[in-house]
Amino acid sequence: MRTTVLAISALLLGSAILNLGGGLLGTLLALRMAVAEFPVLVAGGITSGYYVGYWLGVFFAHRLIEGVGHIRAYAALASIFAATTLILPFFVAPAPWASVRFIHGFCIAGLAVCSESWLNERAANEIRGRIFSIYMIVIYLAQVGGQLLLLVPDSSGFGLFAISAALLSLALVPVAGARVTAPTPRPPSRLGFGELWKISPVGVTGALSSGLILGAFYGLVPYFAEEVGLGTEGISHLMAAAIVGGLLFQWPLGRLSDRIDRRIVLLGVLAVTAAAGTVVAAALLIPALSAHLEIVLLVSAPFLGAAIFTIYPLGAAHTNDLVDPVHLVSASAGLILAYGTGAIIGPAAAAGIMLAMGPSGLFVFFALSGLVVGAFTLWRIGRRAPTPVDDREPFHVIARAAPPTTGVGALALAAEAGAEIIAPDKPEDEAGVATDAPTD
Repeated sequence: MRTTVLAISALLLGSAILNLGGGLLGTLLALRMAVAEFPVLVAGGITSGYYVGYWLGVFFAHRLIEGVGHIRAYAALASIFAATTLILPFFVAPAPWASVRFIHGFCIAGLAVCSESWLNERAANEIRGRIFSIYMIVIYLAQVGGQLLLLVPDSSGFGLFAISAALLSLALVPVAGARVTAPTPRPPSRLGFGELWKISPVGVTGALSSGLILGAFYGLVPYFAEEVGLGTEGISHLMAAAIVGGLLFQWPLGRLSDRIDRRIVLLGVLAVTAAAGTVVAAALLIPALSAHLEIVLLVSAPFLGAAIFTIYPLGAAHTNDLVDPVHLVSASAGLILAYGTGAIIGPAAAAGIMLAMGPSGLFVFFALSGLVVGAFTLWRIGRRAPTPVDDREPFHVIARAAPPTTGVGALALAAEAGAEIIAPDKPEDEAGVATDAPTD
């Protein structure tokens, strides 16, 4: 284990620096859109554009990797990410910002494929889950640090963009200086999206709802906080508190789902999402609470983060319990497609509700998402018994493609697009499989 961690230390350091700079940038952009008085629908559209770039980038970035190799591709994408970041403070307008964010999404997709294929190649089967968990913890901690960088004084309006660009550039240094062998090519299996839905409607719906909620969370919570007068320091603390909540509760909730029906745990986090959204929305409408809005937000944020950051990994773990082992890569690809579709729709949909209801509409959107998907999950629980504990895959911490997380799973989607960068053989690929997989 120690030897493997040392072997991927350059990648871990590069990912940490990348997410430190990208974490700062994502929140900074949402904040500056509010300060520049971009209409909320425009802010939501720019955020959706990032996810469109990511969605397309996962399909096409592998061609760059195949042409020049992992390290050169990583360096090129990180450089493009950094250089385009410096454009943003010079052209504060919706069209250039939407274009740049689209490019950022594409770059992050390619960086995700590079990182995950490297990890898969280096990690042996018996420790792969722990290696990816370490990778995700590094990313979460870097994102928290990125939120706190908002507190750096920036009277010019350019300094924070420069810090972000510098960090994104520095991220390629440890990776460019490392030695890595390209992963072993392996043709993926095929599992259609319709088939995946029949096998695990709860897993697919959970991935979709995770995209809806997290897309809106990253793109619009800083915008919301600026609108309600929270200030830069308050926004920094709010975002950091939510991400820390997500980090701290990932493992305990995952372990709980290894012992009881995962759908019940998923139902619980959806209920917490609905409750936290309702509390914050009510606080904006009730004078006694709105007078202490910052306290309400900071108290609610860790619970909201604990819930919304665990929806996807719980849904993915439930799906993996049901899918034939030879189709795990295809299943992962399908879940990423569902997540990406939700992340494209979510910011625009939440912005529409905010336009109609004011800032509270964002948390109304969170509450409605939790209620609707929770109701569907409850209905599905009544339709089928849980998967036996002995038949379940172990839970793994997974961060989805939130700015700027690379997120476990982009490699699988690239594989479905035809990339020759699939992970090495896994023991479960050799196992016997049932022809009629159960549905949840």
